[in-house]
Amino acid sequence: MRAAATLMDIPMTGTATPLVIFANIDALLSGPAGAAAAGGELTAFGALGDTAAIVLCSGRTRPEIEHLSQGLPARYPFVCEHGAAAFVPEGYFPFAVPDSTPVSSYQVVEFGRSASAVAEVLRRTAERQGIRIRCFSDMSVADVAQDCGMSLLDARLAKLRDYGELFRVDPPDPQARARLMDALRSAHLRCVQGTHYDHVGASVDISIGVGLLRTLYRRLHGPTITIGVADWQADADVLQLVECPIVVESADQPQPPPPRNAYRVRPPRVVTVDAGTSWAASIARVIRELYPTAPSPMAAR
Repeated sequence: MRAAATLMDIPMTGTATPLVIFANIDALLSGPAGAAAAGGELTAFGALGDTAAIVLCSGRTRPEIEHLSQGLPARYPFVCEHGAAAFVPEGYFPFAVPDSTPVSSYQVVEFGRSASAVAEVLRRTAERQGIRIRCFSDMSVADVAQDCGMSLLDARLAKLRDYGELFRVDPPDPQARARLMDALRSAHLRCVQGTHYDHVGASVDISIGVGLLRTLYRRLHGPTITIGVADWQADADVLQLVECPIVVESADQPQPPPPRNAYRVRPPRVVTVDAGTSWAASIARVIRELYPTAPSPMAAR
């Protein structure tokens, strides 16, 4: 197996090494109705043409990511539902994806548990704790749209979960919420806090899918430059898996960076985006500055 490329081995300009961009879109989109805006943002990556693979990573469902991906120049793999599964378009790699299952037009590697199994544990745990909850799966599309400020289309796509459940304590109670999350972790589930609803699923995260896809790209191309895009609140483990971590921060709403030792392996490059400036266009510009003559081997097959 050929060794992975590192920034010390590869010149910052003029490289002919393939690029793979892992973009944590949840970390870059604000508000529950960010799906529609994201489609427009992602079209900015079209400036890269087919010079790079763009892998979207998200807590969103497969249909939501497919909808967002319409702004990309080609079909690429993606990681959905907080790392519960990695979806690879059928025939994207010229070899079988290990441990995958054919689903529709994808080879899918599942790391999570089914939505029904997770919801059952969630409801049972909440009942034992004497805590009332409201689950996404019990709500109508219209209720989701109204409650989260989504369009009906976005709400319909958000409800099509395969691996986890969205929920909230009802009525809101911070102490009950903390107690329920502790109980769910004791049941070997992982909780991700959200603005409107919290997510519960298997004890996995996005870094597992990123690690798998990174291995597959290197099997295909050999030395490969991997680029991670997120904000300061994203899981530092993902950005430490790539050769070029990039953190996007808002000039209008600055967030405190994590502890210095969170990025002890590779300190990220920070891109500050002003209001009205496209973060995707800013990232594409930075990548072009770093790798202006990258080849174009990454278009979907």
